[in-house]
Amino acid sequence: MDAAVDDRTLRLVRVFDAPRERVYAAWTDPEQFAQWFGPQGVSTVYCDLDVRAGGAWRLLGQGAERRYAVSGKYLEVTPPERLRFTWAWHEQGDHASRREHETIVTVEFKAIGYRTEMTMIQGPPHRFPGGMAEGTQGVPRQGEGIHTRPRRAGATAARVALGEGRKALHLRRS
Repeated sequence: MDAAVDDRTLRLVRVFDAPRERVYAAWTDPEQFAQWFGPQGVSTVYCDLDVRAGGAWRLLGQGAERRYAVSGKYLEVTPPERLRFTWAWHEQGDHASRREHETIVTVEFKAIGYRTEMTMIQGPPHRFPGGMAEGTQGVPRQGEGIHTRPRRAGATAARVALGEGRKALHLRRS
């Protein structure tokens, strides 16, 4: 994926020991997405994904001191290759409150044999004069949220390590 990356753009590249269909499913199946998405210490209250161009998505997370509400709309859905969607926080931590700075997120999934290279680009935010680093403290952990162990003969799922304090996620085979 070619993209101009600057201090207002977040770019994460990860390689997973799983086929791209399974990594793609971790982004498009609400059950799986809710298990790994978000920073450490934040649990998912609910997650709704209408994964189709024009479909809406939203997630509500609960941290120790506050709630976090984020939502958007899918702009492009090309299974299992690419997702493109809008992203915006809600100012009061609930979906009834006003949406703040909106960004565009593009996630591409490239097959490399049995493995998958995932590239995520998000940006630019509109309200962070200090650039993306100020507006996304903790976000790089999200890209680290999906890690798989090598496939075992006869295994029906690959375990996903979600980091300290997170539940294990099993990527289901289609």
